[in-house]
Amino acid sequence: KWELDRSRLDIGEILGEGEFGRVASAVLDRKTTVAVKMLKEGHTDKDVIDMVKEMSVMKQMIHDQPNIIRLIGVCTQPIGCPLLVVVEFAEFGKIHCFYGFY
Repeated sequence: KWELDRSRLDIGEILGEGEFGRVASAVLDRKTTVAVKMLKEGHTDKDVIDMVKEMSVMKQMIHDQPNIIRLIGVCTQPIGCPLLVVVEFAEFGKIHCFYGFY
């Protein structure tokens, strides 16, 4: 249900960066601006586990709440490619709790 084909994303500029991850703007299906969370090169297995946990929590959140960034989907395939978490774009800038895994 949550898997997105990464070919549907046109990833743009990096919006923010932390010690282990980064967030980029992207366009989904050539029409919807989204944010894409990804890990940097050199990340640890723990970083991947933490990102998967965050993804799992986001899947369970109420999606009609206007103050919560909604999970759009994830790109986990093909195996060996970087894990991408696709979320709503926060048009008014950074949301510090959203970037909590950095």
